[in-house]
Amino acid sequence: MITISSSLERRLAFYMGIGLSIVSLIASSITYYLAFQERIATADLLLERIAQTVRIQAEIAVFADNEKIAQDVANSLFINPDIIAVKIQGEPDFQYETSHIKPGMLIHEINLPLLSPENNNSIIGSLKIAHDANIIKAEARSYALTLSSWLFFQIILAALLLILIMRYFVS
Repeated sequence: MITISSSLERRLAFYMGIGLSIVSLIASSITYYLAFQERIATADLLLERIAQTVRIQAEIAVFADNEKIAQDVANSLFINPDIIAVKIQGEPDFQYETSHIKPGMLIHEINLPLLSPENNNSIIGSLKIAHDANIIKAEARSYALTLSSWLFFQIILAALLLILIMRYFVS
């Protein structure tokens, strides 16, 4: 085995620990950012897909000028706890709106055009669905923090194991 003075060994272990800690912080930060953005994009995509599932029923409600069908569409959307508002609007004067918006809520809304069942080129109204952006961001933050924390601790653990192995073989 190679013999190295203990002060050199300590300095080497110290600088390796600092270097790997910095790498760990950078990797964890990048992981946090990417995981957060991915969760927000997934939530938006999910809202879009949910809207697509009820779009035809909303088109029928507007075309038939039927508030009962519009209410059923809204009730089916409110099964999802993240959805806080639904508005079905038709031309010229059909409108059904219901919401659970509370003061201070940050909302994110999508707006889909509703097409005529007779002519798919003719827009007869719109379907607006909103979800609570604060809840979505909190869930994304929690997910990203969990992921980046696991990565950080794995890299720190690997650094400690590397230092221990190095001390064993070098001294």
